[in-house]
Amino acid sequence: MIIGIDKTQRTNSSIEADDFIWEIVTRLAAGDDQQLFYVFCDISSIHSTVSKNIFLVPTAKAKASTILSKLCLKIKFRNLLKKYKVDLLIASQNSYYANTAQYLIVTDLDFILFPDYFSTHQRSFLLQKIKQAVQKAEFIVVKSLILKTEMIRLLEVQENKIVVVPSAPRTFVQPLNSQQKLLVKEKYTCGKEYFYYRAANENPTQITTLLKAFSLLKKRQQSNWKLVIASPTKINEILLQLQTYKYRDDVILNLIESDEIYSDLLAGAYATIDLAHSGLSLYNLESMKTGVPVLAYSAAGLGNIEAIQQIKSNDVADIADGLMLLYKDEVLRNELIEKEKVIASQYSWEQSAKIFGELILKQRSVNN
Repeated sequence: MIIGIDKTQRTNSSIEADDFIWEIVTRLAAGDDQQLFYVFCDISSIHSTVSKNIFLVPTAKAKASTILSKLCLKIKFRNLLKKYKVDLLIASQNSYYANTAQYLIVTDLDFILFPDYFSTHQRSFLLQKIKQAVQKAEFIVVKSLILKTEMIRLLEVQENKIVVVPSAPRTFVQPLNSQQKLLVKEKYTCGKEYFYYRAANENPTQITTLLKAFSLLKKRQQSNWKLVIASPTKINEILLQLQTYKYRDDVILNLIESDEIYSDLLAGAYATIDLAHSGLSLYNLESMKTGVPVLAYSAAGLGNIEAIQQIKSNDVADIADGLMLLYKDEVLRNELIEKEKVIASQYSWEQSAKIFGELILKQRSVNN
């Protein structure tokens, strides 16, 4: 069976889904060398091999954001799918891929769970976009029960069409000892303690809320603690907001250029802040694995997970209160660390790949 992986429109919003897909695909490929995987991605290099049955296929980028240029890309992509005789396409965004069977990966519904971060127009556009993608998908893979529930409620998707496949911490993410944490802080924050925030999408409202909460915390805390904001893509919006920000010298921006940098910054933090990821995200689990407490918005669908310090709303004061509590209460922080390590250990990519592999077997039987 030939399986295509669409990574042609990589944005901050889709990166969690892309990381999820990659962890699953590499394990499926290792377990069955009779299946071929073609990863369609925006790279300039020629067709190269990742492993004996995973191949990278470069695709063109749109030269302009016009209807004609987008149409040309769609036609080229359809031709690539035909060229490589793809039986099943796995994608994390709206699809335009002719009659190829598709599995849609959904790792967030932030425009539904965090409506305050989006305008009415944005919510309407994103809702219409996911409706189109859902209609074309054979199966919809979600990482948590809250996403399945919301898709059934809002999109009226049949329950048997949605499969929950949990995320898990990646192997390269590891805890740091005390000496290693000191070295990370010396390298990135002049030796100061810091809170860590990974930008989840391109919405500047979330960054504005975070910066206001950090300002309030600094006024109460009267300390030299830092805020590290990390992003896998360009962070021009954040730079603009920092130009007039009172505590700009205490905010460190980091472009995640490698797995090692990401793991070190995460594991070296005093706590991580998550204001946008839906459900128990890949990045929450990785923070838990490293023994770093997570502060998250309860509307994300975290349920009764006591290992996460949950705040009731995305109100600036609530976020600052949550951070202040972690700062002042060492007993609470240590309790969270012990609980979250237990939770993180319950998830594995091998288990998730097994569930996903069973879905692929269903598609294989249809093709035969």
